[in-house]
Amino acid sequence: MNGKSQMITQSTIINMGWTKTMIKNLLPEPTEKPNPHYKCAAPMKLWEQEKVLEVMETEEFRLLFEKSQKRKEAAAKAAKTKENLLLNEINKLVENIEIKVIPNDKLIKKTIAAKNLWYNYQDDMRGTFYEHQVNCNNIDDYTLARWVVNYIRHHLVKYDQTIENLKGKIGKDKAYFVFKKAVLDKISSIYPQYAAECQRQAEAIGVAYYA
Repeated sequence: MNGKSQMITQSTIINMGWTKTMIKNLLPEPTEKPNPHYKCAAPMKLWEQEKVLEVMETEEFRLLFEKSQKRKEAAAKAAKTKENLLLNEINKLVENIEIKVIPNDKLIKKTIAAKNLWYNYQDDMRGTFYEHQVNCNNIDDYTLARWVVNYIRHHLVKYDQTIENLKGKIGKDKAYFVFKKAVLDKISSIYPQYAAECQRQAEAIGVAYYA
């Protein structure tokens, strides 16, 4: 043995159950060394592993560790409560989803018009000109079905605003999946000719879908 103690980083110490505050209050000043990966980065802060393990055996560490765990458990419980409240809110919206019913030929025309409007907008933003307007003759059935389902979601359902309202909320990812699947289920029931595309979109976001 060379007598040298292994040096460990702050992230390693945190993975051992410490918090930054505990590190600051219980450990000595760290040894700083140049960052081996990025020369311009701040120096790496290192502590002797032996010293860290020694402090972890003290009563002071044990008490602070228990308090830290209780705070984490309380935070997790609060987050779960907020997630459940958001899901309850989404489930209420799901129960009242309404989708306008439009004859299929008219629905396709509206979809194509919306897509061309979008293309023209993109061209205006780029300062270019889109010469070829899309129509039913120059797109395949698979693409048309995808466009139609997307048109229904964004134009015939209060979809975009609901998704926008989820931003920044705890549980938003799960709520998004629940809401989108419910919308696709509803579209599939009202427009059965697009059920396969609804199923494909549901599977694409990792949601189990049953038509």
